[in-house]
Amino acid sequence: MTATSITKIEDGLLNRMIKPKAGTMPQELAESILAITLSPKDEKRLHVLAEKNRRDELTVKERDELNMVLRVGRVIDLLKAMSST
Repeated sequence: MTATSITKIEDGLLNRMIKPKAGTMPQELAESILAITLSPKDEKRLHVLAEKNRRDELTVKERDELNMVLRVGRVIDLLKAMSST
């Protein structure tokens, strides 16, 4: 199974699992989710990993780290999308 197919499966699963009823998310929770951002340190690290990835210079450990950050980012993006509705 390729990384792309795993990503599609994860995204589909997340979309099916995390489906609150419209209007049921408390406003305070929605605002807190929408405020989630990377720390400056993590943002800098992500930039370094992305740049090394573009140059095809990632180690196996760095590739795993980048994939983990991207997976967590997809979950946060999904939660933010649900919070803004």
